[in-house]
Amino acid sequence: MTTHGTDQMAKRTPRQNAASTFGGILLILIGAFNLLGGFTALTNDGYFGRQIVYSNLTFWGWVFVIWGALQLLAGALVLARNPTGSVVGAGLASVSAMLWFVMLFAAPWNALVGVALSLLVIHSLTIGAGHR
Repeated sequence: MTTHGTDQMAKRTPRQNAASTFGGILLILIGAFNLLGGFTALTNDGYFGRQIVYSNLTFWGWVFVIWGALQLLAGALVLARNPTGSVVGAGLASVSAMLWFVMLFAAPWNALVGVALSLLVIHSLTIGAGHR
């Protein structure tokens, strides 16, 4: 006997499977990117600009480290074809896009890449979602 989520994963088209794999790989990439950004904020706070909003880079560093680790885990779930991985991954990527948007004035190029990759993850994980 299989669960509804497993049945739904078995009925996915090759395009949906390829998009899901792409999304999982991107999710792992953005998770590593967030980990790197978090460690940079923790160890080299001079790298980021010092605006009033970002006076506590230690806090933001830990936020990005934890978020990156969660994204790595979700990416692994997506690649393992766990039905929950896509939902969790899309949610984590949504919040990641918002977190990187907040960092726009501290690290503009990093933030633009982070937002763009997060949006690609959301798109690739939600292709065909809800279609049977």
